[in-house]
Amino acid sequence: MKNLLLTKRQYDFVNGRRQKSDVIAYQIRQSFRPGEITAEEANRVGYELAMRFTKGKYAFIVATHTDREHIHNHIIYNSTALDSTRKFRDFLLSGLAVQRLSDLICLEHQLSVIEIKPYRERQKRILYPPKEATGTAYAESSTQSLQKNRGITKRFCKSWSSRVMR
Repeated sequence: MKNLLLTKRQYDFVNGRRQKSDVIAYQIRQSFRPGEITAEEANRVGYELAMRFTKGKYAFIVATHTDREHIHNHIIYNSTALDSTRKFRDFLLSGLAVQRLSDLICLEHQLSVIEIKPYRERQKRILYPPKEATGTAYAESSTQSLQKNRGITKRFCKSWSSRVMR
């Protein structure tokens, strides 16, 4: 993490300006079907995704987790380029770009990908979480929960379901 901050400071020094958003790093999460891949292979696939997405111009870390029934990667990449000359620009459909690149890499490694169904063919939700006895108590607890977590959401969440570290 110190290296990420150092690169960011070098960028500020070289360019003499600060960005509006003070993003240090972005995170991508990549999951695999249970039993389909080993942790070592998942780490190699995550490394390939990070290299191809960042084109090798940004520092990144690939952490492979086996704490759930499915193996998954957390790929954290720096918002500042290795040469400290530019920042990563989070574009409108970057999440879709990551998804397509991940699917392409998984297919190259003979791994399964999630099939995207048209909206009309998606299964409708039938069961919903139970509400509390009175509607007002439910509304109050939801509002309190939202207010309590609003700071966390603003601080950590970014578009396309990535996390931003500040």
